[in-house]
Amino acid sequence: MKTYIFLSSLNKKIKTDDYVKYILSKYYFMDFADIEIIRGQNGKPYIKNSDIKYSVSHKKDYIVAVFSHDEIGIDIEILTDKDYSGIVNRYFFEDERKYILTPTSELEKNKRFFEIWTKKEAYIKKYALNISYIKKIDSLKEDIKTFKMNDFIISVCS
Repeated sequence: MKTYIFLSSLNKKIKTDDYVKYILSKYYFMDFADIEIIRGQNGKPYIKNSDIKYSVSHKKDYIVAVFSHDEIGIDIEILTDKDYSGIVNRYFFEDERKYILTPTSELEKNKRFFEIWTKKEAYIKKYALNISYIKKIDSLKEDIKTFKMNDFIISVCS
């Protein structure tokens, strides 16, 4: 089965689980009422009695979801200009810090920061790890796909 990614603006009245059920009913032809979402280790969501795996991430009014038959994780961030030096020094490996700080453009530095951060978050979601594990992930050594869509940075760990 292919991996499918959905990005959408999220109506605040719609719960994340209902959004996931909607996608499953529309694209995977499952009956909305029969879909039961349960939580596993560290709150990772699963679809009861299904081999379809998924992951979701939110940022402001947007939600991104990814579906696969294999364990998967996704994270989304909005590309913004912020002081990330404390996070970089505390949670990132030396090679990640160099990767972020090498470009001369602040925009490129910000883009690289969010690339690394979303890779780490996607990895954590795939393996249902505790957030404290983020310091142990050297994202440049993992096969995690990252792409930019409008002002979003999205990473998928499959």
